[in-house]
Order: sequence, then structure tokens, then C-alpha cells
Amino acid sequence: MDSAMRILDQMLLANLTPRITIHTAFIKGYLHTGRIEDACKYVSDMSTRDRHSVNRNYSLLAKLLQKSGRAIDAGRVLYELMEKGLRPDHSAYVKVAKDLHKMGRGDLASELKWMFQRFSVHADMGR
Repeated sequence: MDSAMRILDQMLLANLTPRITIHTAFIKGYLHTGRIEDACKYVSDMSTRDRHSVNRNYSLLAKLLQKSGRAIDAGRVLYELMEKGLRPDHSAYVKVAKDLHKMGRGDLASELKWMFQRFSVHADMGR
């Protein structure tokens, strides 16, 4: 992973935009090897280095965390994305919110819902 990261760094320094499949490989690779914090750090770091893939990276990470039974971590990821003013993938939001409710964390699901609904209000106001 470290040598692949060096290549990615060189690409970004050369102003080349990586394809989403490259980001997907890094995120899945970190999660597959149990390096959850590294996956989160990667997504956060890339949010400033590759603005084109921010939404997809955060949403993918949230979906993968949710699938692995880490709904609270997935909720944190979505919360961080929405704090940046970006709307997460709807299916990621729904899956995470449902899992939070199922595990008795309706408080967290409600907070995500409130943040997610702000995007709908802003979209309606733009019409």
C-alpha cells in the first residue's frame, strides 16, 4: 500500500486526477487489512487533494463500514461529509440510518436525518 501511495502522490503532484477506481482500491484495501483508521485518514486527506471524488469516497467508506457492522463509524463518516457541506449518496445515508435505528441509536440517526434534510431544503430554495 505504501508504494502505491507514493505513486498516487506523484500523480497528484503532476496534476493528474485519479479515477474513482483507484480511490476505491485504496479504501477497500485498507479495510480488507483491518486498517480502518487508515481508510478514514485516506478519505479525509483526499478530500483536500482530489476534490472530484470527495462525495464518492466518503459514501463508499460509509457503505463499507455499514456492511461490516460498524454503523456508528459509518454515521461518523457521513456526518463528517455533511459538515463539509456535501450531500452523501442517498443509499448510503438510508442504510446507515436504518442500522443506527436497529441498534437503538435513534439519536444518531435523527441527527444524520436533520443534516441530510438541510440539503433538500437548500435544493428547494435554489429553484
